[in-house]
Amino acid sequence: MSKKTTNQRVMELIKERLDIGQKRYNGDIPLTGTNNRDNLEESLEEILDGMVYLAAEIISVKDKRNPK
Repeated sequence: MSKKTTNQRVMELIKERLDIGQKRYNGDIPLTGTNNRDNLEESLEEILDGMVYLAAEIISVKDKRNPK
């Protein structure tokens, strides 16, 4: 059995997220304008949320590597 490539693993993560969204919202990703959705605005909000969580994780890792 061969080891999965990084690209394959990334694609699996994306597929998992698409599957979760499909189940949670009972459909495909809406196009901008569908049901008053703004994909650009929602993307920006999600990216900012991700940056907040990532910053918190970075602080946690740094604290573990360099305890005071």
